Amino acid sequence: KKDHVLIGIAGRFVEEKGYEILMKAISEIKKTVPNAHIVFAGKHLIDYEPFFELHKELIQLHKNDITFLGLLNEGDLAHFYKSIEVFVISSRSDCFPVTQIEAVHYGVPIVVTDIPGARMLVKESGFGAIAKPEDPFDLARIIIKVVTNKKKYLQNEKKAIQFLNKYEIYPLN
Repeated sequence: KKDHVLIGIAGRFVEEKGYEILMKAISEIKKTVPNAHIVFAGKHLIDYEPFFELHKELIQLHKNDITFLGLLNEGDLAHFYKSIEVFVISSRSDCFPVTQIEAVHYGVPIVVTDIPGARMLVKESGFGAIAKPEDPFDLARIIIKVVTNKKKYLQNEKKAIQFLNKYEIYPLN
C-alpha cells in the first residue's frame, strides 16, 4: 500500500459488472495518480460466463496495474477494504451491491456508475461520487476526484451509515 494508491473492486468478473471499463480507465487515472493500482477481490474465472477470457488482451495490457486476489476469507476481506483508497462499482446493471455496504463498514468512499439502485447510497449520502456509465474517461475523472479529495468524502461517512441504517437489515452502529 505504501507504494500504491489502491483502487478496489470486488465481485464476479462478469459483463454486468463493467470491470473492463475500469481497466480502460486506468491509463487515464495514472496520468494524475501515477502509482494507482487496481486490486480485485473475487472470482475472475466464471464457469457460466467467459468474460475474463474475452478481455485477456486488455488484462494483459494492464497486467502491471491490476492484481487478482481471488476469493477472500473474512479476515482478508477486511484487510482488502482497509487497504484501498476508493471502492469502484463500474457496473452496467446492479440493484444494490452488498459490496457497497462492506465499503461503508470499512470507511471507504465509493465511486459508482449512474445506474438505478446502485447509485442511491452515494447520491443520498455523498460518500463518494457518481460516474457516467460505460464511460472510461468519466470513470477515471471521478476516481481521481475522489482519491485526491478523499477527506471531503470521508466527512459524509456518517450520512452513508444513516442511509443504510434506515433499512435496519444492515445496521452498522
